[in-house]
Amino acid sequence: MLTEIKKRKSPAFIEETNLEIRGTKTFAISFSDESTFDLKQSLFVNLSGELAHNVFISAQLSDSQSKLSPEGDSKELSSLDNMFIRIYGHNYELAMGDLELKYSGTRYLDYFTKFEGINAWLKGKHYVQTAFSAGGGKNASIKITVIEGKQGPYYLRVNDTQSNFIVVAGSEEIFVDGNKWERGIDYSIDYSEGSVMFKQLISAANNITARFQYADEYYPQSSYLNSTQLQLSEHLTLAHHFIWQQDDKNNPLLYEFSASDLDSLKTAGDNNVWGAGVFQVEPGTGDYKRLQNSLNEYYFEYAPGDTLACYNVVFSFVGSGNGDYEEYSTGKYRYVGLGLGSWLPQKLLVPATRKGNLDLALNYTNANLNGGIEVLGSVNDRNTFSSLDDEDNNAELLYAYLEVPFSLYALNIDYEQRSDKTSLFGKYRPIENEFDFASIDTADSLAQQESNIQISRRQTNWNSSLLYRYRRVYDLYTLQALRFITSSSGKGLLPEINVHSTLSTQDYAKDNMQDGTMQYHQGYLSWTWKILRLRFETLYNLLDTKELGNSYLKLNPVISLGNASSLLAQFSWTTDNTKVKETRNWDEIANTQTYALKNIVNLNSQRIDLDITHREINQPLSTTQPKSNYDLITFHSSNSFLKNAIGLYSNYQLNQTEFYPKIRELQYVGSGLGYYDSTGVSVSNGDYDWVYITSSTGSLSTEINCLLNLYLKPGNISASNVLKRLQSDTSINLTEQSSKRNNWKSYFFFPGTVYDDETTIYGRQNIEEVLWLDLVNNKLTANLQLIMERTLDKRYQTPDRTFSFSQLGQIDIKGYSAYNTRLQFSNETNSDTRYLNETKIIGASALIQRNLTPQSNIQTELSYSSESGGKQDGSENYQLGSLSFSPALKSVFMQKYRFSATLGITYNNLSGSHYFSFLPQKREGWIPSINLNGVYRINAFSMITLDYRFTDYPRQTSSQELKLEFKAEI
Repeated sequence: MLTEIKKRKSPAFIEETNLEIRGTKTFAISFSDESTFDLKQSLFVNLSGELAHNVFISAQLSDSQSKLSPEGDSKELSSLDNMFIRIYGHNYELAMGDLELKYSGTRYLDYFTKFEGINAWLKGKHYVQTAFSAGGGKNASIKITVIEGKQGPYYLRVNDTQSNFIVVAGSEEIFVDGNKWERGIDYSIDYSEGSVMFKQLISAANNITARFQYADEYYPQSSYLNSTQLQLSEHLTLAHHFIWQQDDKNNPLLYEFSASDLDSLKTAGDNNVWGAGVFQVEPGTGDYKRLQNSLNEYYFEYAPGDTLACYNVVFSFVGSGNGDYEEYSTGKYRYVGLGLGSWLPQKLLVPATRKGNLDLALNYTNANLNGGIEVLGSVNDRNTFSSLDDEDNNAELLYAYLEVPFSLYALNIDYEQRSDKTSLFGKYRPIENEFDFASIDTADSLAQQESNIQISRRQTNWNSSLLYRYRRVYDLYTLQALRFITSSSGKGLLPEINVHSTLSTQDYAKDNMQDGTMQYHQGYLSWTWKILRLRFETLYNLLDTKELGNSYLKLNPVISLGNASSLLAQFSWTTDNTKVKETRNWDEIANTQTYALKNIVNLNSQRIDLDITHREINQPLSTTQPKSNYDLITFHSSNSFLKNAIGLYSNYQLNQTEFYPKIRELQYVGSGLGYYDSTGVSVSNGDYDWVYITSSTGSLSTEINCLLNLYLKPGNISASNVLKRLQSDTSINLTEQSSKRNNWKSYFFFPGTVYDDETTIYGRQNIEEVLWLDLVNNKLTANLQLIMERTLDKRYQTPDRTFSFSQLGQIDIKGYSAYNTRLQFSNETNSDTRYLNETKIIGASALIQRNLTPQSNIQTELSYSSESGGKQDGSENYQLGSLSFSPALKSVFMQKYRFSATLGITYNNLSGSHYFSFLPQKREGWIPSINLNGVYRINAFSMITLDYRFTDYPRQTSSQELKLEFKAEI
């Protein structure tokens, strides 16, 4: 008998997978005596590894204590803070969740986005990719107009009617004079409020462009993205990119549209649409009443509950100086005068939009010839509710290029044709390559054609190029330009040289616009010999017509000694001059002088970084401020001396900012969901949070931050046993934001120049001194603390001052008769203008702790405090004596069970005024509290925690909370 033996098939999954899973899952159930029930859960899972041959996985799930969905799980992507799942191999990928996508290698769809959705691609000889996004961001590009002497904040605003949107994190690109600046080094950004603060010096002469994505709150948005690349032959490729983005007009998020609103949207076409914002209701049931002032102007005043309040009003943001009202509290508006506000009593009807780009590119590449053609069709429907004005929704672009390299030279020819109203997701042209034409920048959406011919030469030490450009913007102007760029690296006595020179002429189609010329000349020269480096930069920019023009000239010599890795000293001087031409006469409108000093010391344990900039501005034609100046300073140091016996660490920054006044008020957010009580006192499980409104009108200010830490360890350099037992820490933290600028004494916090009632916007001064004494070889230690802090805060509606001075002494006795003992004595003085109170508190406490077993210990704390205080005008005086007793037990059984219990009993004896009894901890009587906590570790990966809290304040219902939590570690 013959038996056929068949070969076993390979298993679909490898038997021993290289798969790593880490994470935690937590469920928490909370009950309280306020009949509230809360169920929360958190999830964090990180998974990576190989599932099978050429099948890999990478995943991350997290939801940060999100509420459970009705189904009891986290299956909805929107409930997760950060989630992605990637299944991939060497030639494919399928990803879902929070993703990033970038298109490159195309003229018009150089595009990057962060989105929540799905993405898949497959790569072999050919490449195909597709993605769908539920959400994502819209693209925007704006010019930032710099105010001289203001480093920020500069707000990224898409238009004058959009106040509520969020900049997509990581999506921004900031270009300054054609150079892309780096986040964190050159600037910082607050994504929630969309503001940029520059760390490097900027001036009114800088050309700054910001490109970013933003998410608004008007409609749900979906996007579809698709791309392919076909390798037709060895050198020939055909590629396409497609992006389609659309608002869901049937589900507006901001407010529901009435029938009249929809009619207005349908008949508006691409124009701005305004709907009725004033609605009359029954007297006494509205929020606003209508009044008339002495100028016979009718306006609305917020007056809920008033018998004359018979109006509900919807206000819309229209930009500073375009409205009649200002928001003085959350959802509340005050009339400030015609054209003096930022809001109007009418409803802005934001239409749903639809936008799409389809790009097709054919490219041929080999060693002797590169060429291609690219066409793009765009759709931009600015109002999908209306069919009016739809004739300009579609547009086309055509681009063709040819590159012929030969020897050290290359010939480049390209041609571009655009129709009117084009709208792209990507860039029309690279900003970094077009900054020399910034003075004649024209809207990219205009119909135009452009041709470029460039000859370039490249070798190791010398590169140069010559470009001729012809651009015709239909019905506007015809431009002809020459651009010459050359650069050579320095060698020996020969300096490094870079020259960029552009000359263009503009022939305008309309007779009322004068023809002109534009010149842009930039030069850079650098010479280095050993540790000496000399550098000189110059820039001249001119735009001139027969009647009008402007010019800008900058000179910048720099001298440096040393190198940044050890020692560097650098000084630079910059002078610039700006002129304008009106009616054929040139006038100087500004000239500035900028002095900059940079110093770096990096030697073993000594590190110093110092940057100082002083700028002087002269404006001869100004009648309000013909001369001004300001400074920028950054200083960081880390120094240690005498075998680390002395350590000195400091950070100092002086910046020029614009201050925007803020309005804040307490807002009820739910029982136990806030951080404050109804008076603004910070409490656990509060019912209120502060909400803030920022004014649209700001003022220039100087902001100074200083942190200094001094550590002394004399025992490192002395054999004295006494000095070895002594250590000292001194910390000084100073902050000053002032409306008074250019006062050099305030830079050093001279008394009388900071913390001023008239000029200080926000000031904080904190000084702490701690002295440690090791009296008996770690058995008996002591420390003495002195803390002084005062603040002056005028950022909100009313100025607030606080002052506190604390003295604290502490003695620790370790291991005496099996007990550990801590004795504390304190003396504290406080004053606060918010509550108009002054207090003085003297306290003493003793804590005794003993280990019963290695797993269990008990402790008891007894404390007494005597508090005297009252209002600052001498009234409402009181005396409060508090005696507290708090025993506690902590124990661990069998490494699985942990239990802790704390009982607190406090008795307050109050005499005098009861004015401050709105604070529950200051009420007379008994205040018991209980805190029980138990932990059961089921196994090495999971545990259950039970927590119970009880507190009973006088004249207040007792508070109880029970919390059960399950946590599993993967």
